[in-house]
Amino acid sequence: MRKEVSVLLMASIVANFGFGLFSPLYAIFVEHIGGDILSASGAWAIYTFFTGAIIIILGRLEDHKLNKRLMVFSGYFILAIGSLGYFFVETPIHLFVVQMIAGIGIAVIEPAWDGLFSIYLDRGRESFEWSLWSGGTRIALAVAALAGGIIVTLYGFRTMFILMFIVNILAAFVSLQIIKK
Repeated sequence: MRKEVSVLLMASIVANFGFGLFSPLYAIFVEHIGGDILSASGAWAIYTFFTGAIIIILGRLEDHKLNKRLMVFSGYFILAIGSLGYFFVETPIHLFVVQMIAGIGIAVIEPAWDGLFSIYLDRGRESFEWSLWSGGTRIALAVAALAGGIIVTLYGFRTMFILMFIVNILAAFVSLQIIKK
């Protein structure tokens, strides 16, 4: 396996672990800040809309005008800022803003990450290397779901958000290894 594939896999798995700490607790957090079902669904809609719209725009630019390696790093960094943003959320409106930031981070990462991963795949091992991403992220999400529940139970949401920030900064620094090339 090429070094670039390993780096991309590691960064993605680390970042998925970071957000996986929060994912199963999302609705509980929304309730914790005074939100309701509409707040939770609205915040998720904002996140997915921003992600989808920006992915389409950046995908076109990343093919011809933007440095994919730098975009991967930048996206993980923006995602880390979004993770830290949850620490400061006190109302559903704050959550909407943080969801936009997180959505932008994912949108910056995905087209560049997918493009680079596709370029660096070993011929004849494409399915296996994609399975490492798919299986690896799911395992990371499973471990993170349990860890997030334990952390929030013992230490609260704010501690988990700091840990999410640190983990996503780590993902950004892992991705720096492909920029040096």
